[in-house]
Amino acid sequence: MPVRRFLFFTTHEILRVYAFVSLTWIIMGISLRVSREADRLSPFPRL
Repeated sequence: MPVRRFLFFTTHEILRVYAFVSLTWIIMGISLRVSREADRLSPFPRL
């Protein structure tokens, strides 16, 4: 059935995009938190 195959591939693409976006958000949040900690710990303000 072509419709079932189309639905399967669409769901696969959506899941892959969702996983990629969530991974990007997690990495961005961690790097933001780390940079904020470095700003607080370092005596010199970053430019």
